[in-house]
Amino acid sequence: MIRRILCVMTLLMLAVSGSAQITKPEILPQTSTNGPGVAFPALGQFMISWTGTGNNQLNFLLNVNGTWAPKVTSTQTSLSSPGLAYFQNNYYVAWRGVGNNLLNVMHSPDGKTWTGKVTLKETSPSGPALAVYQGRLYMAWQGVGNNKLNVISSADGSSFGNKQTLDQTTLSAPSLVGIDKGLFIAWRGVGNNQLNVMQSTNGTTFGNKKTLNETTTVRPAIAGSNGALLLVWQGVNNNLINILSSTDGGATWGNKFTSTQTSFGGPAAAMYATGFIAWTGTDPQHHLNIAGLQ
Repeated sequence: MIRRILCVMTLLMLAVSGSAQITKPEILPQTSTNGPGVAFPALGQFMISWTGTGNNQLNFLLNVNGTWAPKVTSTQTSLSSPGLAYFQNNYYVAWRGVGNNLLNVMHSPDGKTWTGKVTLKETSPSGPALAVYQGRLYMAWQGVGNNKLNVISSADGSSFGNKQTLDQTTLSAPSLVGIDKGLFIAWRGVGNNQLNVMQSTNGTTFGNKKTLNETTTVRPAIAGSNGALLLVWQGVNNNLINILSSTDGGATWGNKFTSTQTSFGGPAAAMYATGFIAWTGTDPQHHLNIAGLQ
């Protein structure tokens, strides 16, 4: 089913019409009480990560050409959604540690064996976000005590520096994506719950802030490829999944689509010429869902 979904999705449609809609989702047997993380490094290959129900362990599912590999369960645990990215021929996952709120990152070349755990001195009350831009791995998070957005980067996936603390604040995890137009960060505003997007072309200085007339109470998702961007979020008071698109590198946003699908926690999205979204369902067991865009 996923192979069919990925085959029918196309950014050509997005570039022409500026809109995106969700295909019929595949409901996985796996469950979570947080939103998932996703990575989409190449056509026909993507990964989902999530925290397990009842044990908070990090889990990983790799799909190659429509076939799911066996689930991998790590001994690492988190109380928040993980961040996932593909960098230098490795999958990278970032998460908030249990009991100390410290941010961690580790990597895997194949989605099976995860090594190289690095624990940063940074803390967050929510999960971090990961993205790749201009040959560097970026991490963004909500600060403890001040709710400020922070961004840090690495050239090798293990040594992080160049920390930037922005004046912008949020009460949920942010989202990151890197495309040819720049590095984009999306977040939920404090006091108004409005969606915001800012851009950086050098990975350190962020500007061109866009505040949209859309709201959410959890983490939004931002994804992009070849100059096209998508914002995906859970609606207030209804949990409905919504999508806004931009075909001009985030300068303007429109063509809102509201799905009948509902999300428990923030959805995740990824694009690589095509795209898909993943979310935790609002069914009693909170199964993971995956859908393509058409």
